[in-house]
Amino acid sequence: GEEMIKSLSNDVPKEPQGTFIATTNLKDFSSSSQVIRRIYFLGVDNIFDKKREYETKKFLRELYEGLTDDLFKDFTFRFTKAVRSNEKIFKIEDFLSFTRKIFLDYYAETKVPIPEYFPPKIFHDYENRKMTEWRQLFFANRNCFIDKGDTIQVNIDEIFRNSRDAKNKQDKLLNYLDEVCLASDSGIGVNWFLKKKEFYNFIDYQPTFFEKARNSIQKIFSKV
Repeated sequence: GEEMIKSLSNDVPKEPQGTFIATTNLKDFSSSSQVIRRIYFLGVDNIFDKKREYETKKFLRELYEGLTDDLFKDFTFRFTKAVRSNEKIFKIEDFLSFTRKIFLDYYAETKVPIPEYFPPKIFHDYENRKMTEWRQLFFANRNCFIDKGDTIQVNIDEIFRNSRDAKNKQDKLLNYLDEVCLASDSGIGVNWFLKKKEFYNFIDYQPTFFEKARNSIQKIFSKV
């Protein structure tokens, strides 16, 4: 779907149009940065408790029976009114900011407490997934991350040496890697080369005092 996403997002219409929503049950979803820049990924991985399946279905049925389109109509009216008044309804860093404002107005007007689950800002699910995957890989395979001074050599083939699906797993990891981490003169092969400072920032890792001291000594001897 890469070409479809690019064509849809690059073709800016003269008139407002609807939002394209896609779902997937692929647990390890990943994609190239060209696609990720054009979509908003929201991970929904909560599942119903099988032991409470009867109770869940009963609650869902009662919820459906009481549904109307009143809230949707009112929300659409308020949104349209804001558009016609040239209000700022979009922020590049949070495209749901105005939508969130409308719902906060609902809570204030009805004197209903804001629920704990109400999001004060957008979720960065894909960014969190990227960092988590690489952080876990780093701590589980420290011997495969070799310090080379300003860069880190990652023995990627060694990490997946006994894996049946090595190629797909490597592709996924490459998608998850922040672009600024890749050393400009590195190729993608048996070893990957990453910029150390950028990579450590990416996985939120602070080298220990021992590691810093060891690296300083190595630099001194490399110049002798």
